[in-house]
Amino acid sequence: MYIRTKDGVFELVDTYYMCVDGVETYMYDNNGRGVEIRGSQILKQSENLDELCDEFVGVDKTCENGHQLLRAIPYKCANFWNGGVYGAIWVDGKGLIYVAKMNDKGDLELI
Repeated sequence: MYIRTKDGVFELVDTYYMCVDGVETYMYDNNGRGVEIRGSQILKQSENLDELCDEFVGVDKTCENGHQLLRAIPYKCANFWNGGVYGAIWVDGKGLIYVAKMNDKGDLELI
């Protein structure tokens, strides 16, 4: 299970739950680091990581000048990009940040 907050996307690693003074707190994982998130901070949750991303960015490594070309793409076109595909979210004050990368099997993984 994955959850989305205004600051990022996290993977649920345990069902740790605490309620202190009426405030629900859950434990999630962010690349091996435990993160406590209040229930009110959760914007969306899903079993599918792609449902929590705002944009998908394809990387093309075959550009004429050797630079990588980044382009927003529909998720269904992800397998056409030779340099990789990233799932990203919009974060206030930070802009677009990458939260996932597509692996060789075509599945998104948190980064």
